[in-house]
Amino acid sequence: RGYKTTAPTDAPEKIPHTLILDYTGKPEITQRLAKLLNIDLQYIQDASQESAPPSVDVVVRLGEDYQPPTESSSVTE
Repeated sequence: RGYKTTAPTDAPEKIPHTLILDYTGKPEITQRLAKLLNIDLQYIQDASQESAPPSVDVVVRLGEDYQPPTESSSVTE
């Protein structure tokens, strides 16, 4: 769907809620991703003032609450 991904890695600890860390400072990108992944917008964190991992704009940390989108889920562009 237009996103480049890197190899997944394990987080150092479990987290209760899925988080989207935005290193771009462009909320429209992370809001669209949150909608695609069915993640509440309150779990988007602005990380634009922090050092991003190399070649990374956004990090998604899957929490214990994450439920993958179903086949019937769709995003209106």
